[in-house]
Amino acid sequence: MKINKPTILNDRFVSDILNLKQNKPLLISIAGGSATGKTSVVSKRLFNLFTKIPGVDPLIINQDNFQIGRPFVNSHKSKYKWDDPRNFDLPTCTTTLKELIETNETTIPIFSVHETQRVGSQPLKINPNSIIIFEGLYTFLEDELSDMADYKIFVQSHFYARLLRRIFRFVYELKIPHFDVALRQMILKVQLANKEQVSQQRRRSNLVIHTPYSFTETFKRFDLKNKQLFEQPMEQKVISFQFEPELEVQITSGKENSYFNLIYKNENYYRTLIDDEVIKALSETDPYSFD
Repeated sequence: MKINKPTILNDRFVSDILNLKQNKPLLISIAGGSATGKTSVVSKRLFNLFTKIPGVDPLIINQDNFQIGRPFVNSHKSKYKWDDPRNFDLPTCTTTLKELIETNETTIPIFSVHETQRVGSQPLKINPNSIIIFEGLYTFLEDELSDMADYKIFVQSHFYARLLRRIFRFVYELKIPHFDVALRQMILKVQLANKEQVSQQRRRSNLVIHTPYSFTETFKRFDLKNKQLFEQPMEQKVISFQFEPELEVQITSGKENSYFNLIYKNENYYRTLIDDEVIKALSETDPYSFD
């Protein structure tokens, strides 16, 4: 049954999923845009719930490991760049999962985010009671890959929630210090792929989950400090969006430069230069859009 509203992943949900199980590993595919919470929220929650069930052996396979990476980007001109479906080697995803379900063993590639390419592989063995949680951008984009899944979940979140999650992930988790690069890539590449490719999977899903976002939690998690004074008297607001009661995204324009500002409790926690292309893309994007 398809449910197009937020839901709670609880013991009842897990029980219903287990009723689908036959004498083979059960495949749950989780798809959704970058920074929607597929890994940190939904997959983690499902894994923890299944772990509590005696005799059930859950595991998570991240589709990011199937990326081709820099060799793809260097040899293909793509408007989506890293988020191009071809970069995720979907045929190999299909054959690998099929082999794992049919024989209970396979080999999974290992992708290095910092080296932006595959750095090896690892053997994987499971038992027939395993629950395979396969999560990533394009886990059921193509027909064959979609048909393999016993249950499909699509995860979505509002545009600015995805934008901020991805920025903080790049800066604090992946240790990539260039805030402006993360911002530009998200707005001009990732968002386009989400709208034109990723979101197309929603119609194939059995369940759609909307994940919320709290900057207050982000603030505490990363122990954020304000970067500079909020007052910029020589600049004018171009875009202003109140994301939470105490959180505002501002695009400001001065005599020579324009800036992206993240204002929390009237203090500026992030500020970076942006150009007209980024401003245009932001102005054309509905902040409440899931696409």
